[in-house]
Amino acid sequence: MDEPLVSVVIPTHNRKEKLIRLIKSIYQSNYPRDKLEIIIVDDASTDDTSKMVKNLYPQVKVIRTNKEVFPAKARDLGARCSTGEYLFFIDDDCMVLADTIIYLTKSALAIGEKAGIIAPVITYEKNPHKVWCAGGLYRPNNIYDLTHSPYQNLDLQEVQAKHKLLDITYSPSAFLMKRSVYLETGGFNYKDFPIAWEEVDLALKVKRKGYRNVCVTEAVVTHDIEPDTKTRSSVRAYYQGRSRTIFYRKYLRRKTLLLPIYLFGFFLQNRSIILTLKYLRGMLDGFFQYIY
Repeated sequence: MDEPLVSVVIPTHNRKEKLIRLIKSIYQSNYPRDKLEIIIVDDASTDDTSKMVKNLYPQVKVIRTNKEVFPAKARDLGARCSTGEYLFFIDDDCMVLADTIIYLTKSALAIGEKAGIIAPVITYEKNPHKVWCAGGLYRPNNIYDLTHSPYQNLDLQEVQAKHKLLDITYSPSAFLMKRSVYLETGGFNYKDFPIAWEEVDLALKVKRKGYRNVCVTEAVVTHDIEPDTKTRSSVRAYYQGRSRTIFYRKYLRRKTLLLPIYLFGFFLQNRSIILTLKYLRGMLDGFFQYIY
């Protein structure tokens, strides 16, 4: 069987060392090099990211923005410049294992025309045997409407022994999908969701078109992330509040009354008045933006 051409789309901003590690892991994987198109979207980095990539990997396509556009638009720019049958979106602080892309494409081909989001299991880089995410679930009737699935923090081998495929809603940080499906659904809505919730919004559009979103447990990606979920950036805090509010106004209007509870929960989780005020500002901007 001839492997399909996969366009690997990687947004990045001032993390050239992590980016180079990821590119190296992709080229060291067992997926044929001539079936890989790596597209780096350098989101206005100031650390010579583009120059380093071009020097080390001249075959890699590099797109550079003049100002920071944030992850959702960066991914969209890469996707629309791609030529592969499949798109593999992956964040720059991740790494693939030897057979990750092979498992993902094989599963997509096995599912066939109804293949939507095809996600790997994502583990902690510092503890690669522990699951960070095995596909996220969207549960609109639950107060905790998003979750990284019941498998978070479980042993990877335990999950793999019990499941080959998991039906999911979305996947953060890394997933594969057909380019045609991406274009059919309109891609990332980067105007409403430049940071946070963009992957959920895209995945819901994919599911509503009748496609199946799954996690392939044999496919593994490691993620350089800490077990705690604290927000450390005021920009991210703002967009978390804004994106959640817009998402609720768009999909869960009856739950907008719960937004103050999430604001309080954000404060309890992060213990920062400054970040909480940024989150509140984002919520207010999202609320009034979606009205007008």
